[in-house]
Formats: sequence, C-alpha cells, structure tokens
Amino acid sequence: MVKKMNKKVISHISSLITLIIIIASIAPIIYYGKDSIITIHDNLDSNLARIKMLKDSGLLMAFNQPTGVLGNMSTIYLGQSYHITTLIYSIFDIFTAYVTIYVLKILIGFGSMFLLLTKLFPGERNSSVLKLVSVGFALTPLMLGWWIDSAPLLCYFFIIIKDLKTIRLDKRIFLLLLYPAISDFALTGFFLLALWLLGIIILWIKEKKFNLSLAVGLLCLTAGYILSNLKLFYYMLFLATPTNRELHVNMPLASLKQGLKNALKYFADGHYHAPSMALKVIIPVGAITLISVIVFLFCKNVKNSYKEQYNNFAVYSFVSIILIGIIGFFSVLGGIYDTEYKNIINAIFPFLSGFNWGRFWQFNRIVFYIWFAYTLILFLKIKKIRFLAYTFAILQIAVILTSPVLYNYAALNLNHDKMVRQDDMLTYNEFFAEDLFEKIKSDLNYNGEGVAAVGYHPSVLMYNGFSCVDGYISSFPLSRAIEFREIIEPQLNYNESTRLYYDQWAARMYLYCDEAPYEPTRKRITSPVTIRINTEAFKKLDGVYILSRGEIENAKELGLNFINSYTDRSYIYDIFIYLAV
Repeated sequence: MVKKMNKKVISHISSLITLIIIIASIAPIIYYGKDSIITIHDNLDSNLARIKMLKDSGLLMAFNQPTGVLGNMSTIYLGQSYHITTLIYSIFDIFTAYVTIYVLKILIGFGSMFLLLTKLFPGERNSSVLKLVSVGFALTPLMLGWWIDSAPLLCYFFIIIKDLKTIRLDKRIFLLLLYPAISDFALTGFFLLALWLLGIIILWIKEKKFNLSLAVGLLCLTAGYILSNLKLFYYMLFLATPTNRELHVNMPLASLKQGLKNALKYFADGHYHAPSMALKVIIPVGAITLISVIVFLFCKNVKNSYKEQYNNFAVYSFVSIILIGIIGFFSVLGGIYDTEYKNIINAIFPFLSGFNWGRFWQFNRIVFYIWFAYTLILFLKIKKIRFLAYTFAILQIAVILTSPVLYNYAALNLNHDKMVRQDDMLTYNEFFAEDLFEKIKSDLNYNGEGVAAVGYHPSVLMYNGFSCVDGYISSFPLSRAIEFREIIEPQLNYNESTRLYYDQWAARMYLYCDEAPYEPTRKRITSPVTIRINTEAFKKLDGVYILSRGEIENAKELGLNFINSYTDRSYIYDIFIYLAV
C-alpha cells in the first residue's frame, strides 16, 4: 500500500513539474507580446509576411489567384497548405495566431510523445519519468509548426493498427485522413509515408502475412496529404512549370569525406531547423549507460543472482544498438545528399530530383528521445540509482531552457533583457516597425505601386501592405528568377559570392548591397551606400519605389529621385525613399 502510495505521489509530483515547465516555457512570449524576440531566419523574413499579405488580400484560402506581389505571382506558389495552421491564421491576427501555434506545438509535442512512450514502456512508475522526457521533447526547438512534434503520434497509430485483431477493417483507420492537417508533406509527410511503407514490408516479411489495415492506413495518409497540399501537388504534377529549384544543379557538391563530416553533424546536432539538443545530456548518458551495461554483461555470469537484470540489460543493449543504428543511417542519408553521390540516387529515382530526400535526419530527435526514455526506465529498475532517472530528465529540460538558439522562444524570452542587448536579437515589433511604415504609406499616398528594399528583408514591406517586387520564396517559377536577375545583374557581376548565392537557388530575390546587408540589426547605416542595379529592368517589373535603409550615394546615376527620409530613433530603421524615373 505504501509503495503504491509512493508511486501515486511521484506521479502527481511529475505531473505538477511538467505543468510548471510548460507554463514557464510559454509565459514569456505571452507576457512580452510583440516585444518578444522572434526568429527572423526562415520565419519573419518569409512565412509570416506572406501569410499576412494573403490574409489582408482575402487570399489565404485561395487556390490559384494572383496576389499582387512579386509580379502578381499566384497563390499556388505563395499560399498556405490547407491544414490547421491556416485555419488558425484565418481566425486570429497574425501574431496571436503565431503564438497560438507555438503553444500548440508544445502541447502536441508533449501529447504525441507521451502517448508513444507509454505505449512502448507501459507502467505507472515509468509514467512519471516519461512525462518529463515528453516535455523535453516538446520544448526542443523547431521551425514554426508541429511537423516533427506530431510524428510520434503517427508512430503510435502505426502500433495500434498493427495490433488490431479484428478480421473486418476498423473504421477508425479512416481517421488517418485527418492526420496530414497537423503535418507537412514537404518537410515530413513524404518521409513518414516512406517509413510507414517500410514498416508494412518488414511486418509482411516477419509475419508472412500482409497487413491490410496498415495498407489502407497508408492510402488514407496519402489521400490526406494530397488534399491538404493540393497547391503543391497541382504545380508539381499538372503545371509542370520549371521552378527555381532547378538551379540546385549549380550548387557545388561536397566530397564523400565532407559528406561524412556532415553526417556526423546531423548525428550530433541535427539541423538549425530541427536540432536534436541531444549532445549535452542524451548522448553522454545513453553512451555511458550502454557501455556500462555491455561491460556488466561480459563480467557477470548468466546463472548467478543477476539473471533477471542480465535479461533486462541484454534487451536494452540490443535495442540501444538498433536505435543508434537508425540515427546513424538517417544521418548518413543526409550526408550523402550533400555529396555528388546523390546524383546516383536521383538517376535511379528521377522523381526525387529537386527534392531533399536527405531530410530523414530530422527524425533523429524522435529516436533520441525514445532511447533516452528507455535509458531512464532502466535506471528506475535499479533502486540505488533510481533518482538519476528524474535527475537526467530534468537536466535535459534545463539544457533546452538555457540554450538561446533559433526558434527556442522559451530560452530566448526567459533571458529577454539579456538578449535584447545584442544587436541582432530583434523583437517582433522592431523587425516589422508597423507604425513607421504606416506613416510612410500615408505620406506617399501609397496605392499599390511596386517597391523593393535595400538593407533589410523585403518581408518587412510585404507585411506592412506594400506590393513587393522582391522577396524570399522557397519555390516559384524559374522565369521570375531569370527576370529578377536582370535587375541585380550589375551587383552579381561585381560580387562573385553573391552571384553564386543567387544562381544556385535564387530564393532571395533581393537588391543586394555590400554596405547594407539584408540581415537587419540595431546598428544604423551611417554612411551612404552604393547599389548596383539595372533601373530599367526594375521598372519593367513594375518597380516604382526603393526604400533603402541607407542613403543611396549613386541614386542620380541610377535614375532614382530622392523623395523623403525617416530617421525616427524610436525604430531600428532609417528609411530613405527613392522614385525610379
């Protein structure tokens, strides 16, 4: 009875700690609001501005409509997929929706991982540690959304469907049609479908019986991804329009040696879009435990009093090696994609060309947390070191909450006052400077004329209602990239590194300037800058105004008339406005 009571007390304490950690991780971004530090890279510089533009134009749900920006580019390329995040953005203002998605990312990450871990490692005692492991997984930084955080839920579904004993097809399987609404096809969907198919094949070979339920589940998932990503599939399969991604062939490929180094990095750190955060706690704890267990197995006799423990350790060793092997395999795939050997894979499977099939490494964080959970559960079986299970779980959470990396809003805003003293750590308000650009629009009597930015991201202008000639788009018609290149050709001829950067992808159609980099900081541009553009090509693409962060020294030479300047110290931007004549 006392033992049972202790288990319940521990369970309640772990639940309370989990709740406190979740509240502590989301409270700062809610407290600071638009004064929160929000990641710019692959975030404020692209996605949010595009979403706000679509929402303001009434095009958030539009399938194939001109947008009025980037040469009236279609919503096919600029639009959101049809999933839950789109619905959230349609209901709330952009920042509130963003924070809501961030909160849901944590809750979905916790819930999906906890469901999976309790399925893999059932038991009331295990549950207490698994809550802490799951909240660690949920807090692990991720580029906006829950495309990886929801993946453990799909693993859980796979196990449930695999274990179904009914002869008839269970109708609940068709609920998998809804799963893609909380996923993303390009980032994880393709890989999840591939892994699900692999699971079917492995079970077929192992059990010598085809699992119809899993096969129907795969069909449901595929149909769901197609429905939620109609725009993507439409332009890939029906438009057949060449996109800027064809420029990837110009990218230099790494040697096999460098590819293996990259694989090691994927293993240890992941990627800044989806870091594993495993290097400081999970990998050392798991590695030391595995080595210790293997040494124990060699030193102890099977027939002695440690027999039961021996069996536990033997299974742990075997499973750990399998999990490490999976992580290593995923990492190597990512490393191979960085090398010339990816062309061999693309030649065998032509439909993979232009698609980063090496992104399997992003699932490493899931495997790491499964291994971490298994290791801590092993500690629970040994009374003398049981406390280490809780200690290491909390230590992993502490590492995450104190690591101010990209997209880690818990860490960034828990240290808000310290972070904002760094010139490149901008708040949401500072980056978009809505009041400043509203004043500029009012003074210009702005009526949808084409604009471009110098010295900061064009997304600032797009977010504030300007019709941008320039912008950051991941995938769009190659013809537009070629047209925009005419504008910046003088700069590309002048700066070889910029030319290579643009000609190998062209996603950032920017007016590049050596003296005014596009990554904004609080440091002001105090000296005049020189821009190298083809003004006639700019006007040909409906460009009218250039809003520069620095005074343009060669404006007259380029045929640009100075209109006005704004140097209010309340904003990080000094804006100089020029008219192309």
